[in-house]
Order: sequence, then C-alpha cells, then structure tokens
Amino acid sequence: MPGIPQTPAGPLAITWPLLPDNFILLDDALENTDQPLLAAALRQIVTTLPERMQDALVVSNFALCAGIQGRIICKAPDMYVQPVQPWPHSYARRSYTPHTEGPIPFVVMEFLSETYGEEYSVEFTNRIGKWFFYERLIKVPNFCKI
Repeated sequence: MPGIPQTPAGPLAITWPLLPDNFILLDDALENTDQPLLAAALRQIVTTLPERMQDALVVSNFALCAGIQGRIICKAPDMYVQPVQPWPHSYARRSYTPHTEGPIPFVVMEFLSETYGEEYSVEFTNRIGKWFFYERLIKVPNFCKI
C-alpha cells in the first residue's frame, strides 16, 4: 500500500478539518437489514471490556471526516476509536475527524457494493470510494468490509 495516495497530477492534499456546523450530512437509508445487527455486535464486543470503553467513541452510521484536495469528505461507518477527548459542546456530536480529535479509528465496519467501482475502489476519483477512503486515506488498521 503506498504511503500517500496519488492522482495523475501527484500526491493528494489530505487535511483533517473539523466538520463545520452548517455542513449537511446525507441521511441515506440503510442498504442492508443486517447493518443494525453488526453495529450491535461491535458495541457488545467492546462493552464487555470496561477499559476499552473509557474515553472511547463507539458509534454506528457516524460521520468520519477528512479533507481531500480542499473539500470535506465524510463516510458513515460503524466504528470504534479510543481515546477520544470528551465532547465539549452542548449539542450532539455529529462527526469525528482523526488526527484533529484523536487517533484514527481502531475498527471500522462498512457495507460495500460487490462490484468494483464507486464504493469498492482503491483509486482516487471525483467520487471517493469507501475502500479508498478507509484504507488509503484514513489508514484504518482493522477495516471490515461487508
């Protein structure tokens, strides 16, 4: 796996901006009826170990963000991150940005389409695929593609 993803013009400019309050997140419907079961399984595994829950973020369909070539890209996986600083705001947390708010997620689970293309892609394209995002940009060590 290359260190820095490339475009035909050279390396990608990757940044770690916080999600702006006015950023509109897509509210896509679930693509698979098994998704809630998988999210519950991740939470159950992690919650059995109290030391894994301290300062942790265990979420489902939650915005994971990165800046790529000057634009904010968000995906919505189920994920586990530790340690994460307590959320200091009075409003609900909507997103997580690695390197800015804490480490990269330790585990990410995500559904991918079976055909190679938009989601199941390792190339940089105008529409960033999930596989490219998690494995090449975020560099999640434990990525479960379903």
